[in-house]
Amino acid sequence: MGERIQFSLTLISGQLGRSGAYQAQVTPNETKHAADMANDLAAAKRTTPADEIRELAYLEDYVLRELGRGNALAFGGLTLSPTILGSFETLDAPFEPARHELVVSGRVFGEVRAAARGLEPVNVNAPLKAVLYGVMDAATKESDLVTDGTCYLQGRGLAVDAERPDEGVWLLDDAGRSWRAKVNASDSQTVDCVFETPPPDGAYTLRLVTRGGGRADFAPVTLERRVTVRKVRPPPVQLESVLLTFSDGSTRVLTPEEAEQLRNRQQ
Repeated sequence: MGERIQFSLTLISGQLGRSGAYQAQVTPNETKHAADMANDLAAAKRTTPADEIRELAYLEDYVLRELGRGNALAFGGLTLSPTILGSFETLDAPFEPARHELVVSGRVFGEVRAAARGLEPVNVNAPLKAVLYGVMDAATKESDLVTDGTCYLQGRGLAVDAERPDEGVWLLDDAGRSWRAKVNASDSQTVDCVFETPPPDGAYTLRLVTRGGGRADFAPVTLERRVTVRKVRPPPVQLESVLLTFSDGSTRVLTPEEAEQLRNRQQ
């Protein structure tokens, strides 16, 4: 048997309508369109691509060879590509010939199915591509700031499941202490959370752990960002001048400092 050509497959949760099973989604090594195929054949046969476009009806051998290399072939609106039949019981399950069948979608030629038998599907299951774009304070609308404990996390693939103990949002200080947030609402792009007992003012690492809405057997992803915790301070009291009127009808304007001293003596 010759060298087996590998190509990637990933498993998609909840597509089979049966609990505990995944559907395989194949990523072709390359998709070749009609112009690509004509160029390949023209170079091999020393003809012109225009000549080969007219000969595509006779390219059964070429199609079988390219499918055998793990490529997909696109003929206008029709694409031939490898497809996996059969279910996978766990997220990291390998391709097993006894349980799964590798076929080619679109049976244009009688022996298309046999062309894919030399391929070796590999389950790569790339990590969830979650991204944390930023943290916005709910009170001040400032970035990377937490004041009254409420903040919004913005990104892609967030979707925290707060019911799971290993998913959530935390603040961590440099000594390793942590404060967990209560997640009020979460979707793929936004997490609304509140630290009911915020830590002291200072710099912290905000940590988000999520499976992006995936099932419990997906590996969680950890995202971190540096933020500042600062309690909301009341605005300073603005002192004003005071006009005093005496019994004899005379008046005097007290400076703000004198007015403050008079208030203090009266208290």
